[in-house]
Amino acid sequence: MAQTTRTVLAFDGICGIIVAILGIFCLPAVFRLISVPDNLMRYALIYGRIYFSDSRL
Repeated sequence: MAQTTRTVLAFDGICGIIVAILGIFCLPAVFRLISVPDNLMRYALIYGRIYFSDSRL
């Protein structure tokens, strides 16, 4: 049981890091796809990067 728990936690941590990195770097493309106005793009990117880098996700 302890080995399974460690494996699941390690897998979860690795997946979380991958999703955070992909999210941070893909935000500009995603925001362009959903037509975020240019005057809001800077603030949307800041918010999105903070959201994806939050360790409590």
